Amino acid sequence: MKPVDKWRKWAKRFGLTGLFVIAVVIIMAIAGIHLEDYVWMGLLVMSAVSMLGFLFSEVALFIAKLRTPKDNSGNLPEPEKVRPVGWRTHKKLIFAGGAILLLFILFLFGFLFGSSPETCKDVECFIAAAKDGNPANFQSTDETNMEWNYQIEREFSGNLIFTKTLLRLDDKELPQIKEFLEGKSLTCKLQDAFDERLVTSLFYGIGNNCSGELKENLGQLLFLL
Repeated sequence: MKPVDKWRKWAKRFGLTGLFVIAVVIIMAIAGIHLEDYVWMGLLVMSAVSMLGFLFSEVALFIAKLRTPKDNSGNLPEPEKVRPVGWRTHKKLIFAGGAILLLFILFLFGFLFGSSPETCKDVECFIAAAKDGNPANFQSTDETNMEWNYQIEREFSGNLIFTKTLLRLDDKELPQIKEFLEGKSLTCKLQDAFDERLVTSLFYGIGNNCSGELKENLGQLLFLL
């Protein structure tokens, strides 16, 4: 196979593969299909590799055409029938791929950086943000002198993640209890509407769709009590 034909085929394969993967990612993101983060990252890597392969193949194709011996037969085609060479051969595919890649980059940056977490001053603000599906942070000290940090974060897949961390217990607590609980976190994937008991209750969440060292340690305390 001639180098020109070989690189033309590779450019077409890489271009179509990249466009297909990017289109799938955009469609799933718009449709709100929830996938694990590693699946999203795999799709992004596939699209990036495909587009890089397409650009490399186009450059190699252009070089191969420059190295192809010219036809000096004298039978030159009519000007209107002259076939484009180099990148012009696939200019439609290049422009379409560039446009879709630009839209995808804009969508990605808008999704990741469009809304920064809100820093709430009270629990009502945090609960309202959580129920609306907005990232937020809140730190407070409850009536038992326990200091908490609460966070709502959005994964790349679109899932909302709730995390609460017990920062500090009352100094009157036993040192063993303080060591057992302080600095430990509980993380929950919010598949349904946010339940404010995750904030207002000490033990709520240890039996739900949550994980973390704080969940395990609170479960052990609840069992002992």
